Amino acid sequence: MAVSSQSEPLLFDIARAANIVGVSPSTIRHWTSDGLPFVRGGPGGKKLYSRRDLERFIERLKENAQ
Repeated sequence: MAVSSQSEPLLFDIARAANIVGVSPSTIRHWTSDGLPFVRGGPGGKKLYSRRDLERFIERLKENAQ
């Protein structure tokens, strides 16, 4: 994953989070049910994800796979 830039938003909707990580939105939904942190803050209470939480969760997945 690339280092975030100053102009990048702090939180991403599920489609953007999936795009950043290179997985499908359904994978993000699965990860959410497995503990990926999110905040409700988008229109209609959408789940939003931070790059930091995505990176931490992926690192945890990698550690558990070893």
